Amino acid sequence: MSGLSYISHRSRLITVVGVLAFFLFLSLLGEQSRRLSGHDAVAVSGLLAGKVIVVDPGHGGHDPGTIGVSGVKEKDITLQIARKVASALRSGGAKVIMTRDGDYALGPDKVSDLTARVQRANNSNADLFISIHANSYRSDSRQRGAQVFSQPGAAQSRQLALAIQAELAQ
Repeated sequence: MSGLSYISHRSRLITVVGVLAFFLFLSLLGEQSRRLSGHDAVAVSGLLAGKVIVVDPGHGGHDPGTIGVSGVKEKDITLQIARKVASALRSGGAKVIMTRDGDYALGPDKVSDLTARVQRANNSNADLFISIHANSYRSDSRQRGAQVFSQPGAAQSRQLALAIQAELAQ
């Protein structure tokens, strides 16, 4: 059962899952914002001002996620990326809530861990939920590159996911 099925269908909660792509998007946005005039940079920051964004570094604690050939664990990579994403979002004026800020799980098993992550987002009345993963599909070599997912039936979520994916394709 995916984490998406646990998320309530609040119209305000936009869910983007598997958003390693989002970090890349923020990096591109960062490059663009350095080229903006002071007035335009304020406008970009205004888009995030007052928004509540939950950043979820995938896995953690007893759940390492995928493990690379060099032994690097997904949970460590996602935490590093999530910290950078959170910092960039805070710089833009967003209130950021991390589901975890260390190497620990939020529950004793996957179901309770996922439930706790979603509860944190729902309890905070988040405008955006970003779950960061570094997926590996060794059994299916056709799967590669950044993936962006959205909450089924949520038009805003789909629009955001498509915008992020389009930015990555450029």
